[in-house]
Amino acid sequence: MSASALALGVAVEAADAQTAESVDEVVVTASRISRGGFEAPTPTTVSSREDIQKTGAANVADYLNTLPAFSGGVTPQQSVRSTQNAGGNFLNLRGIGTNRTLILVDGRRHVPTAASGLIDTNVVPSSLVERIEVVTGGASAAWGSDAVAGVVNIILKKDLEGIELNLEGGQTKYKDGENYKISSAYGRSFAGGKGHITAALEYSNNEGLDTDSKREWVQRRYGLVLNPLYAVGNGQDRLLIADNVVLSTAALGGLITSGPLRGLQFLPNGQTRQYQYGTYVGTTAMVGGDGVNIGAEQTPLSTPLKQGSVYARATYDLADNLQAFLEVSYAYSRTKFPLSAHRDLAAITIRRDNPYLPASVVALMTANNLQTFTMGRLSPDTGMNITDNKNGTERYIGGFTGKVFGDWTWNAHYEHGQTRYSNRVFENRINANYTLAIDAVRNAAGQIVCRSTLTAPTNGCVPMNIFGEGSPSAEALAYVRGTQVLLAHVKEDAAAANIEGEPFENWAGKVSLAAGIEWRREAVDQEVDPLSLASAFAIGNPKPLNGSFNVTEGYVETVVPLLKDAPLAKSLDFNGAVRVTHYSTSGTVTSWKAGLTYDVTDDLRLRVTRSRDIRAPNIGELYSSYVLTFSQVNDPVKGTNLRVGAPSQGNTDLVPERADTTTFGVVYQPGWAPGLRASVDFYDIQVKDVISTVSAQEILNRCFAGNADLCAFIERDAAGVVQTVTRKQVNLAELATSGVDFELSYARDVSDFVPSWQGRASLRVLATYVREMITDDGIVRLDRAGDATDPHWKGQVTGSYDYGRLSTYLQAQYIGGGAYDGTYGEFDINDNSVPSQFLLHASAAYTVLDEPGKRVQVFATVRNLLDQKPPPYPTSGALNAITLTTFNLAGREYKAGVRMKF
Repeated sequence: MSASALALGVAVEAADAQTAESVDEVVVTASRISRGGFEAPTPTTVSSREDIQKTGAANVADYLNTLPAFSGGVTPQQSVRSTQNAGGNFLNLRGIGTNRTLILVDGRRHVPTAASGLIDTNVVPSSLVERIEVVTGGASAAWGSDAVAGVVNIILKKDLEGIELNLEGGQTKYKDGENYKISSAYGRSFAGGKGHITAALEYSNNEGLDTDSKREWVQRRYGLVLNPLYAVGNGQDRLLIADNVVLSTAALGGLITSGPLRGLQFLPNGQTRQYQYGTYVGTTAMVGGDGVNIGAEQTPLSTPLKQGSVYARATYDLADNLQAFLEVSYAYSRTKFPLSAHRDLAAITIRRDNPYLPASVVALMTANNLQTFTMGRLSPDTGMNITDNKNGTERYIGGFTGKVFGDWTWNAHYEHGQTRYSNRVFENRINANYTLAIDAVRNAAGQIVCRSTLTAPTNGCVPMNIFGEGSPSAEALAYVRGTQVLLAHVKEDAAAANIEGEPFENWAGKVSLAAGIEWRREAVDQEVDPLSLASAFAIGNPKPLNGSFNVTEGYVETVVPLLKDAPLAKSLDFNGAVRVTHYSTSGTVTSWKAGLTYDVTDDLRLRVTRSRDIRAPNIGELYSSYVLTFSQVNDPVKGTNLRVGAPSQGNTDLVPERADTTTFGVVYQPGWAPGLRASVDFYDIQVKDVISTVSAQEILNRCFAGNADLCAFIERDAAGVVQTVTRKQVNLAELATSGVDFELSYARDVSDFVPSWQGRASLRVLATYVREMITDDGIVRLDRAGDATDPHWKGQVTGSYDYGRLSTYLQAQYIGGGAYDGTYGEFDINDNSVPSQFLLHASAAYTVLDEPGKRVQVFATVRNLLDQKPPPYPTSGALNAITLTTFNLAGREYKAGVRMKF
């Protein structure tokens, strides 16, 4: 298990948010209680529609991922090496996993957009977003499974009157990343105000960031190489981060990698040349010389993405205290891009009788008495593994809201949603066909055929010439390539009923109570092509997945005032909740929360919470198909080394992960400085029974050490010899993280300081210190806090100034650096430090027309104003990404547009 960088954004009570029309009307996601004046003890971030617009973010995820609370999620920038879910936006709150962040839309679950149960926030119509509430603490008692790190609740606008239209577009300084977006929204009342309809339509297109980048830092071709001069104690570094790192065991067109002909490269038209090797030549990479850095030269920095959505909502007052509502939405997204070129790293054996070999090479082999040689080849001319992901999600919700017993409010709804997801990888190599095709000979008639055809004349093999770039024929390519296909159908049905009110009053005020029951069913039906089923392709090879589960749950939450206007206590409120959940797969589990909000004075508040939160296993973890692989293991019982079957599959005996979360915070809002607010919050999350997999060797070792549960995964024959070790998902690991969050905000009319000045200025500072980020699989315990992947510090400072029709905005963003690997010692790597990245973003908007019912505003944004480059962070010699995707890779970006309302 890996943990990503952890941070927390601003800790603001929603009841104080300027986005609300009235304090009494705010429903805070941190609690099911919506009593006026109550502030839940769990820290909550509220971001308004205006906050999002000022940053120039194209969608919800683009905005949230700039907050220190989010790190390590799946984005178009992060998924350039993925065949599935590429181009998606899956949020990762606190950096402890996308599957531990619960996404809600208007306080209700959304149908998953992936078989893993995750939700791509691209499905949310950004043109209707009114505000986003982020609960940065465990919230399973209030909202259910997956709310381990917290909840992201996206609130849509429901009272729109008129038409809103938004047009925008932009690109980077390097003339890539071209993007545009068109969105519109419409709302109106009818039937004398009893009814209201809202509709939205939007489409966006982002072309992604080019592979052949003009960015200077990409052209430096960072890489990580093994130092062949290293030996223990000789003062040399074991690993070297360097510029101009390229492949040493493969080249375009083919490279002989061993023997007396080592370094002979095949060129087009039967030509050859001597390959120039650099320094620090290793088993896969070297510094300098000829060659290619795949991570820098053949990997896009960000995937292209096309997306569109349609949304409609209608409400109607059936009576004074009864309203019906209906929502219908559909969202579509697609990304298609070249994932990676085919490659063989010193993995091809060529025989001397191959008729495609240039005569000069045959002569050299004869002179050196060689029957074969080993060859490596980088092969964009045989295929680029073109990934094509399509996702269509539809959602239908109908329900009622109303009042009973005077001031008690209730709501009930039923939801049906489904996602149809397809993943295709074109030009995917079929391994068996490729192996046959490159082994060519002449038959008795002198024709070039596959060697296998001599003994199996009807096997359909087409010989392939792989000597020199561009040499493979179209017929050979058709034989060795295929299309991987995955089709998934994800369905969710859900129903819920909730009630809330104030049943009685005690010595300190009214006691509030909320309760509800919920039911949900999720199902996945995933099919794949026959070649993937047989693991015949070079990459990917997804497997079928079929499964479902039901969950029934009920919760109760209360707010009990304990003190009011007492000595040293202006108020003291207790907030507690309990949820009992029954899963059809794993039985019953209880989550709970207890917290206190203590207003010492009007200026000073203390808050504390303790909660038990859960994450239930998803369908993939429960039902993933049996996939047979093999492993070489040492049997500690027999003391033998042997090759055994090591199949992987899901595990229906999994139970939910359990997390214990503690938060403690101080909020200071001094009366002597109106508009000033500061908060400090400590958080600690301890997750047990983390769902994970272990290797076949670890299963044998732990069984031998006494873990009886893992012994059940080992199959021995009558003589006690291991035959199979099944690698199932198990509740085994632990995860822990803790840190401190800081916020300072200040907003005032500038005339308060200089009477002759006009306008309003605001300042906001957000920062997080991550104290620990621990993963523990029972054998190895690692704390990655302070590594560049999980930096100690992240933060941002934003300032805005509004004067009349002009609005300006400036944001400074800090992405912390750290150690390349905190476990490395003095001579493990030549530079174990990764610098931080400091970014400036700016925007301005001017309202051209502002009349009753009409508004036209033009705007422009510049992100990464200083065109800061990311620091090097290569993870391999010359094969993978050359920096962390948590940094800004695009460089300076420009965007401009117009917003209209009429």
